[in-house]
Amino acid sequence: MFINASGQTIIKGSFKSWPSTDFRIVFNQSSLNDFQGEILGTGKTDVSGDFSSSFQLDTEQPVILFISNQFLRLWVIPNTTLKIEETNRNEFLFSGQAAKQNNFLFQAGMMTPRAVSPTVTVDKFAPLQQIAHLDSIEQKRWDLYKISFNANQISKMFSSYCKGEITHFSNFNKNQYILQNIFGQRKIKKEEIPSDYYDFWNKFELLDDNCLSDFYRNSLVDYIGYTATKRLNLFNDYPDREKYSRTEYEIIDSLLINHPSTKERIKGENLIFLINYFNLPQFVELQFKNYKKEFPKSKYIDVIQKKWDKKNKNAFSVPDFVLKDASGKQFNIKSTRGKVVYIDFWGSWCKACLTQMPNSSKLQQKYKGKDVTFLFIDFYDTKEKWLKAIKDKKLTGMHVKAEKEDEKYFDEKFGIDQGFPRYALLDKNGVLITSSAPHPNDKDAILLIDKYLRDK
Repeated sequence: MFINASGQTIIKGSFKSWPSTDFRIVFNQSSLNDFQGEILGTGKTDVSGDFSSSFQLDTEQPVILFISNQFLRLWVIPNTTLKIEETNRNEFLFSGQAAKQNNFLFQAGMMTPRAVSPTVTVDKFAPLQQIAHLDSIEQKRWDLYKISFNANQISKMFSSYCKGEITHFSNFNKNQYILQNIFGQRKIKKEEIPSDYYDFWNKFELLDDNCLSDFYRNSLVDYIGYTATKRLNLFNDYPDREKYSRTEYEIIDSLLINHPSTKERIKGENLIFLINYFNLPQFVELQFKNYKKEFPKSKYIDVIQKKWDKKNKNAFSVPDFVLKDASGKQFNIKSTRGKVVYIDFWGSWCKACLTQMPNSSKLQQKYKGKDVTFLFIDFYDTKEKWLKAIKDKKLTGMHVKAEKEDEKYFDEKFGIDQGFPRYALLDKNGVLITSSAPHPNDKDAILLIDKYLRDK
């Protein structure tokens, strides 16, 4: 049975493909820990690939084992041993009390990244094929689930997790497929989407308040966003971000009235998202005040407060940095005094950043000949990849590159560690107006630039 009298939960086994390789086991990835997860155990496989890690666990739940550039989403039961055996390269067999659960997760392609492609094709816009593709994946997983378990063989916790990972994997990726084609390079029009495409949302149902499925949580966020855009009759433009966010909060309050834990997490994550990426000070202040009243003991409060204080501290400061441009010459940000500076933090590795580049080009054309500098700061790239991207994508504007030693400063001043793409705006005096400026395809970007362009 692999039950441990010591009270320790153990994961052990052998990875033939990863001898002498560092590993770590984490759980509960969220904005509370910048999605790094809480560490349960760390170690290194021996020369044969054997390993063992023990830790305390209060309830059965999913954990993630990272090793090399791979990870496994495992289901673990407290005070038991889960044994993993790599039978062939990247193929695994499990034994122990949670063997059935983990063998199912692996066979269903729910354990390893890239085991199942969520997109039917990237060569063309094929919405009906996409629906059929995801419906097929969902059905095959449910068929395997029914074969693998009798009703009394698994806990309600695991059953809820599977429902979230199976059904909401499908819902989330159906919704994301359209968003990627609206805001990506293809930029489809509303009439190209089949009228019944979003029918899958009509079947959306809330799961247990303690459901541990990431796909359920992501799908829930998308469902709230879809409902808000439908209510406001939006498509590819959000002319009033505050109105949109206010509508989302109204939907959250109504939808999750009987799911307090889910509401606490969704609102907490959303507040962090708004602080990181948008400039809505009055709205955030109000919602944060309401959040503290509604969830006075929430772990999110301290994290939100720190991020909010940091953002407000940096607002209206004067950044001071010197970086090298594409020709190797030093660029001093002070040289832009007298001009409004729209900063684009990007990298050649960032697909979302590259998707926005055509929009940035249009924005540059709009302000051609005016006192606006478009500054692009590259991060986490080699010089070769950076220059190649500039050349291949025919990127215009002022381009400079940040090095490893520059990252701490830009983390503290602009919050680049919160994710890319990220945009900022400096006024003509070099004062940081916002480190979460609108994207170049957002009409608010024009309003913001125009406002500070008018200042003397």
